[in-house]
Amino acid sequence: MRTSDTRSRGFSLLEVLIAAALMSMLLLAIYAIAEMLSRSQIVTEARAEARQAVRTGTNRFIVSGSGAKWFFRGANASEVFTLNGISCRLPWRNTTGTWVPGDSVAVAVPNDLTRPVNDSLDPLSPTTPLYPVTSANARPDGFPDHDYSVVVMTTTEARQDSRSARQEGARDLVVMRWDAVTPATPGLVSSIDLTRLRAPTSVARYDAFLKPLNQNGFQVNYLEQPGQPVAACRVTANFRNLPRQGAAQEESYEFIFTTRN
Repeated sequence: MRTSDTRSRGFSLLEVLIAAALMSMLLLAIYAIAEMLSRSQIVTEARAEARQAVRTGTNRFIVSGSGAKWFFRGANASEVFTLNGISCRLPWRNTTGTWVPGDSVAVAVPNDLTRPVNDSLDPLSPTTPLYPVTSANARPDGFPDHDYSVVVMTTTEARQDSRSARQEGARDLVVMRWDAVTPATPGLVSSIDLTRLRAPTSVARYDAFLKPLNQNGFQVNYLEQPGQPVAACRVTANFRNLPRQGAAQEESYEFIFTTRN
């Protein structure tokens, strides 16, 4: 009787090498996909970080300046002043009557003064009341008066953190607010000298990665109708955030701020 001797056949060296090569190719493909997804995530986060900072900062300015009735303006092209350690330039009107953009915007917000319940006794000027206002006969009328008590300003400054060196001059967005401001001439908002303001009541800084000033990273210009006071400004913010990997992420953000004139 013949017996069959079956033995398990092993892999040849060539088969092992081919299997190893295929496995290496598969691992490399998986690594490449993971690397691509990682870079895509970094790029997305870089764009989202800057965009969110710009939006949050501008929204803070809009909320803080809600009810504003006055835009501060520069006197001439060379008027660059320092406010809270930051160099600022407000929009100014040139000899042709058009507005030249600046890198800052500042507004004044009037206070709602307490008034007598009887409107006929309402003083014509907040500085010369015609009737003594007491808690028993007074109420706020819900409208801003000429007693300007709040100043809000938005500008930019050079970044101070360790990432500044590779961000090519990127700047932070800064929102400053002053409360309990008293005009030099009562009721005359234009008598408020920004350079003489004390330290701000509040300062908020945002990692907006704005471009350098010579690249219009943050530009402000006033909008007005002929014969009317300035009632709106256009703000353009261009940011450039360079992530750890991948190309720089750039985007432009624009909004229009209006006063309650």
